[in-house]
Amino acid sequence: CIEYGLERAIRENKLTPYYYYPCVVYLTENENGETLLCDQENKTLMSAKADEGTIAGLQYANGKLIYNHDGKMCELKNGESTELTDDESGIPSSAVYCKNGEHEGFVWIANDDETGEGTIKISMKTEDEFSKPVTVYTGKNKQIQYLSPVLESDGRWEFAANVLNQSTNLNELLVVSKTPQTELTLAGASIDEYDVQDELTAVHYYATNTELNPVDELTVKIKLAD
Repeated sequence: CIEYGLERAIRENKLTPYYYYPCVVYLTENENGETLLCDQENKTLMSAKADEGTIAGLQYANGKLIYNHDGKMCELKNGESTELTDDESGIPSSAVYCKNGEHEGFVWIANDDETGEGTIKISMKTEDEFSKPVTVYTGKNKQIQYLSPVLESDGRWEFAANVLNQSTNLNELLVVSKTPQTELTLAGASIDEYDVQDELTAVHYYATNTELNPVDELTVKIKLAD
């Protein structure tokens, strides 16, 4: 097996230059205000009015249909529809679902028009639910146009992205590799003077998982000032 990676191809100038021409598609008058809903009884997709819910981001991956229904990511498998996330997960309908072995997650582009930053975010499947979004790449003046993700069997992510450099107004090819790590960021802490046991006062703390690995166990050390 011969492996010829994308980074090596870029370094050796083996890629063919190309021009990028965006093609905008507008909905017709009949398509506006309509959506697709899953008819579980007939195991088909049927046309319905918008007041019955909105489905977006339809994609087929790993033998199941993934879609966003009213802000929630859902899957349709063997005629059964299951909600994967709640409407507060922050995962948009444009998110791409990937799975390899025990690892699965959503990845999406989050460009900020005000700051000009281009961002890649990921939400990984944990034991109970999908994690809060984790930022794996941020580029200043780099608006990401298109993203091609690959999730390896060890949980490592590889990305190839078409990026518009706003400084030069030229498209660039971006290659990003992200290895799973474990890291928590302290978001806040407070002392509860009314929560006392055996002359020990409780300390409440809030931490955010800022990496891809789920945290199942946490050891907290508190150092008091003199």
